Amino acid sequence: MNPAHIHLILNTIPGIGIALAIAAMLYGMARRSAEVIRFGFLVMIGVALITIAVFLSGKRAINVIGNLPGVILPNVEAHERAGRDALIAVEIAGGVSLIVLVAFGRGAEVRNRWVGVVLAAAIVTFAVVIRAATLGGHIHHPETGGNQVVIELPKVDAPLP
Repeated sequence: MNPAHIHLILNTIPGIGIALAIAAMLYGMARRSAEVIRFGFLVMIGVALITIAVFLSGKRAINVIGNLPGVILPNVEAHERAGRDALIAVEIAGGVSLIVLVAFGRGAEVRNRWVGVVLAAAIVTFAVVIRAATLGGHIHHPETGGNQVVIELPKVDAPLP
């Protein structure tokens, strides 16, 4: 397994994790469940930690894919900039989640305005992460419309590699 493979495995976690955190916070607010809201905060904190690994693996992935046919380096650079923005946004949202979680403790009721702050941060962060992911798809995934590489499929009677 190389850094590009690791990056591809890890990079789905922030988007899915943030969506889960947003859903948990919204559900917790609707049900007035502090436990579910706290779960959403914990998910955001976990996503913040995993996103560090996503970003670092992406920095190393270029060494693997940089010379592959069809890889467009300006697309790599755009994805890297968007990835940096996503890292910053996720770390801020995760940090705010941690601060609110610690400030209100285990037994205290989290005030709705603080839940709203974390929720707003998570929604903005989700948009930033999805942008980075979309730009990443333009590096070497022709199915996303990022580049026009022709993929030749093996003939039906040809053995699989």
